[in-house]
Amino acid sequence: MALFHIAKYVLLSLLGLSTNPDNNAPPITDLPAVCPTGEVYSACRGHCELTCDNKEEPLSCPTYTCVPACVCVEGLLRGPDGTCMPEEACTATITKVHSGKSNEIKCDKVICQRYCYGISGGVYKGECVDGVCECVYA
Repeated sequence: MALFHIAKYVLLSLLGLSTNPDNNAPPITDLPAVCPTGEVYSACRGHCELTCDNKEEPLSCPTYTCVPACVCVEGLLRGPDGTCMPEEACTATITKVHSGKSNEIKCDKVICQRYCYGISGGVYKGECVDGVCECVYA
């Protein structure tokens, strides 16, 4: 199924069409030609992946958001330095901030930026403020 989405994205991009209804999809030139070691290309999961900071929490990602990016291969987590690493190499501690009814995980800058870019079509950028991801007008 993932191969279908990648092929669809590439075909639409080559034809000059957009996969984003607001026509704000990143140009094909913004996508990495080759992913770094330990990563694979994903047409939609760029905003939502396991990190050293959120590895203990259930991963809940909006299904209506698609952010193309390189993501860590199965079995690896995104580390604090932005690279993919085995779980046992994670040294970051999980910091939870109680906010009303929910617990929020310590902000991961890379994921926050990808998430905010993806949900807004590039209109918002992600910033970590007091350990929480906030989407602000770019």
